[in-house]
Amino acid sequence: YCVRHLKWMFQDFTDFLGRDVHGFDVRSVRALDTALFFGMKALYAGSSVVWPLAAGVSPGRVVATWMLHSAFMGLNLAYVFQVSHISDRVEYHSAEDIRTSEWAELQVAASLDYAPGDRLVNALTGGLSHQSIHHLFPSLSHTVLPRLVPVMEATCKEFGVTYRTEPSYRAALVHHFNQLAKGGNADWGRLG
Repeated sequence: YCVRHLKWMFQDFTDFLGRDVHGFDVRSVRALDTALFFGMKALYAGSSVVWPLAAGVSPGRVVATWMLHSAFMGLNLAYVFQVSHISDRVEYHSAEDIRTSEWAELQVAASLDYAPGDRLVNALTGGLSHQSIHHLFPSLSHTVLPRLVPVMEATCKEFGVTYRTEPSYRAALVHHFNQLAKGGNADWGRLG
């Protein structure tokens, strides 16, 4: 999990420069958005590497601090994202299921929401504690998501879909570790 931040950070560039981001042709991106992309990357590099070096911090300390920061960011990002998707409470689907099932139902089945309606957790996770709702409505502001929990519950009930929630982040984290343990203890077969 510690290296996820590095992967995402560099993948931004390779995707953008490769002109394809998950099937979206970035050649159609406005010049202002391109400038913002590179400007924010430059601001991040400047504030975390260039400015400390200019202030006289040793290169070794800058690199060590940056790597530690990146490791913590990777852990934070992973434990926000992974808790909602790698869990013994969610369903995992085959390619056939994905081809033949309803998209919205699959989104709900493959996600676990935690601390539903808790505005503090919602703010700290950028809305990703309401992962199912986020998947269904990705362009909605995270500030709206807690208010949609009752609507989500009622709609899922109406259509016979299980809405998976845990009352707290801690409870969701326990289910995440349960799934990791299941995967780590699974018999993957023996060579020979």
